[in-house]
Amino acid sequence: MAFAGVPEDEARKILGENALRAFPVGGEHLHAVADRIGPDPSILLSGGDAVPNEQVEHYHGRGGFLRAVERVDQDAIIQFADEDLQWTH
Repeated sequence: MAFAGVPEDEARKILGENALRAFPVGGEHLHAVADRIGPDPSILLSGGDAVPNEQVEHYHGRGGFLRAVERVDQDAIIQFADEDLQWTH
């Protein structure tokens, strides 16, 4: 797996904790959702079954990791998050 051997605290930062620090969203709500729907960190951090190469390629293509860097409109992201998550301030 992609996170095999990565310490859990570092993997959690990579998978979302850093985003919670960067954007003004309520982490408690997102943690509750993650706890409810998973996946369990032990699954991501295990060195279990390898993911087939075609699935990795598909993931990279959809995730955009191989694309050129684009400028991000942070205000628009915050607005979308507020609308989608219906946060009250």
